[in-house]
Amino acid sequence: MRKIQLPRPLSQCDDAPHIEMINGDVILRYEDSDSEKVISVYFETVYGFIYTESEYISTLDYIHGCVEIEKSQWKESLLSAWELRERNRNEAFGGEPLKVSHFRMYFDEHGMYEILSKGISTKEL
Repeated sequence: MRKIQLPRPLSQCDDAPHIEMINGDVILRYEDSDSEKVISVYFETVYGFIYTESEYISTLDYIHGCVEIEKSQWKESLLSAWELRERNRNEAFGGEPLKVSHFRMYFDEHGMYEILSKGISTKEL
């Protein structure tokens, strides 16, 4: 797992994040309680989105904050399903399977978000 540095820590978020899906992209917004600034995390070209309630998260499977899962079983299972349809693996995800990453964001008391996308960027408002 590779830690992704965000402008503000997720641990300073008192309220649940706001999720918006627009044309295949996901925008996740959270407010930093200390500074009252809103952080927007943009996920470009999303292929999968999973939300897990805090009560169902194994403490062995997460790191607090935002990480990229470098050897993603989720991504691998989608690529295997692609091959089962007798398609070339290199044609999956719009012909760019190497650009797709598995991101995981864990918020205290607000659950875990997992997103399979082609990119991540942030903006602080």
